[in-house]
Amino acid sequence: NDSELPNNLPGEWYVDIISLGKRGKFGLQYLHHPTKISLVLEGRTIKKTNNMNAYSNTLKEGIKVCDNDAELIIELVNYSLELGNKEETIEYLNIAIEKNENNAGLYYVRGSLFDQTKEAEKAIEYYKKALKKNPDLGIVYKHIGNVYYRIGQLKESVKYLEIAVEKLPNYPTALFDLGLAYYRQVKIKRAIECLKKVIQIDPGFLMANYW
Repeated sequence: NDSELPNNLPGEWYVDIISLGKRGKFGLQYLHHPTKISLVLEGRTIKKTNNMNAYSNTLKEGIKVCDNDAELIIELVNYSLELGNKEETIEYLNIAIEKNENNAGLYYVRGSLFDQTKEAEKAIEYYKKALKKNPDLGIVYKHIGNVYYRIGQLKESVKYLEIAVEKLPNYPTALFDLGLAYYRQVKIKRAIECLKKVIQIDPGFLMANYW
């Protein structure tokens, strides 16, 4: 379930796709190439020393040696995301998608980047591509619902947020967002029900996030 998503990363749009893939989360293949394994381990060891240029160069060398291997590209995508380097992230992300078309996580991250720049149509397009690859990703339904909410398409917003809550019943943010959408639709009773559930799940949620 989506509670396995990393929660200690810089921004909700960042996803450690390698880790999720190795758990089978997004269907990424296991690391199996000996050179690739050594390069990933070498890169991560270098990263711990905070020598970020050497880390980046190691990954880029690995991409050349392993013929634009998708997993190494994804590792570089994660690194670029950490640095907030969106231009490089997008460059390598597009290559990764070409190399690994069935990885839902890649489309999710691409959609998130469009979401960050308020490109609603593109964000929705890539989020929906992620769902085609993996329809069980509750967090993606939430993000689609939020985009529709921002552009005033409340019917679609509620549709996707309801699915998000169905798939993530104990996720207070999804419940709260659905409550807001209901409120905008003047469905006050449903909005209050969502708010009550949020408080039941996490009594400190509203204070921590909105006060």
